Amino acid sequence: MALAVVTALVLGALGVQWRVTLFWVVFLPCAWLLWCWRRTLMESPERLFLFLALPTGLLMCAFMPTIVSVSWDGYVHYKVANQIAQGETFVTTGADAINYDMDGIYVVGLVPWGTSDNDWDPNWQGILTEDGMEKANGRFAELGDVTYKVSDGSFAWGVTTMGRIPNALGLWLGDLLGAPYLLRLFLGRLTNLLFWILLVWLAMTRLKSGKRIVCAIGLLPILLFEACNYSYDPWCVGFLLLGFASFVGELQRPEKPLTLGGALWILAPFTLGVLIKAAWIPGGLFLLFLPQKKFRTRGARVLWILACVVVALGVTWTFMGPFLSRGGSGYSDSRGEALTSATVNIDSAEQLAQMAENPLRFLWVLVVWFVGYLNPWPIFEQLFVNFCYLPRPVLWPLWTVGEIALLALATSCDRTQADDGWPSRALRIAAIVGIVLAYCLPAISLYLGYTNVGADYILGMQMRYMLLYLPLVLLLVLNLGTRSRAWVQRRVLGPVAERLPERWRPAAQNPADVFAALQSLLAWVMIALGFLVRF
Repeated sequence: MALAVVTALVLGALGVQWRVTLFWVVFLPCAWLLWCWRRTLMESPERLFLFLALPTGLLMCAFMPTIVSVSWDGYVHYKVANQIAQGETFVTTGADAINYDMDGIYVVGLVPWGTSDNDWDPNWQGILTEDGMEKANGRFAELGDVTYKVSDGSFAWGVTTMGRIPNALGLWLGDLLGAPYLLRLFLGRLTNLLFWILLVWLAMTRLKSGKRIVCAIGLLPILLFEACNYSYDPWCVGFLLLGFASFVGELQRPEKPLTLGGALWILAPFTLGVLIKAAWIPGGLFLLFLPQKKFRTRGARVLWILACVVVALGVTWTFMGPFLSRGGSGYSDSRGEALTSATVNIDSAEQLAQMAENPLRFLWVLVVWFVGYLNPWPIFEQLFVNFCYLPRPVLWPLWTVGEIALLALATSCDRTQADDGWPSRALRIAAIVGIVLAYCLPAISLYLGYTNVGADYILGMQMRYMLLYLPLVLLLVLNLGTRSRAWVQRRVLGPVAERLPERWRPAAQNPADVFAALQSLLAWVMIALGFLVRF
């Protein structure tokens, strides 16, 4: 505390910009505590995660641009969260009207509508300068006191609505406290962050080993960025992560039969996570292959399979039921084609008819799309260090390499004897097949409602959707047991340690120490390069 106060006083006296001051006020005490508590944090992945996620996440929330469209579809998530927070009667201010609009950047940016042939990028570049940020914040603060519209009427809940509850809690708290617009917006981001941290921490507690894999996932730059914004992705990924970790935790305890509580820890989070994006339900195929030794009786295994089937059918009906009741016609979204094609012809019923008429042609389109979706370069470029409309950080390729190396280290070395002997071949194959189907079904949905009729391509499948099943791949599919840890220590960490000074060799040979050091470095790099250097 004393170090933080002294730092704030010194930098304040020097007239250092507030964002830089706040960074050092938070970073220096954290760095000192990391050194003092290094052994405790290195030995406890749960504590390391909380120690890194809380301060870096708080800084991200504080440094985030006021306009919610900085994240994917943030304007939609913010509007729904606002309606949840305020109930059937909700007030719309002038600031809300900007943040409800996908193109609100034109109002607070430096280049208004109609003044340039390409004014989207200049607006974002302008608002992300220090002066531009302050002007935008001033504009939001001014319009936040102006009531634009008061809406009365019942609010329609849907399966996707629940994913906005974490954001809504912060907005509700802001209303309760009578907070000004900018603080209320910050609180909505903060509660989403805290909800994400809670889900990741719970997932870690469900495992005997693999906690560092979950820690690395929980601190991925793209996921922490979404958690610090208006988004339901933290709800989806977080609950799926908890469900997957609970399943793997059961496999790591083969001597303990599955209880009702254990079954709920798997199925409830999985259901809550996949309901938001119901078309991803095939990824749960692996649940059917829980080994017989986890059940006291054959009847108990039958009940488990029936429960899994009921969940799958229920989730599937949430999107197939409305589609079938409309005779094969569904929701159409022309945004993708509007940006890529001069002609927009999206009709799900007509598209379905063409698919039925020539199924082999569509199967080929699907295969070509899937191979292209697995292209390593877009994955490298977009999956790890991606802050949507914020500029790409300095040195991002090196940073991405670091994140991949961290995930590889955790996946190969965070294994104990509890991981030996599983997964069975059937379980691994089921997980792989389920994941493939989980990406193909949404692709078919996007072909029906987002892509031109008869097109030989599929639009709309974003790279960040890979995050939904990344935990399952790392925890289950790539589990090689303790032999992978032994190989890395012998072939990688050992030779590296031999080239270091003698006092550093024990730490360099210990995967837990290497992981903690690398994870701590990357977590703070995220703030330094992603949210300081760009201004």
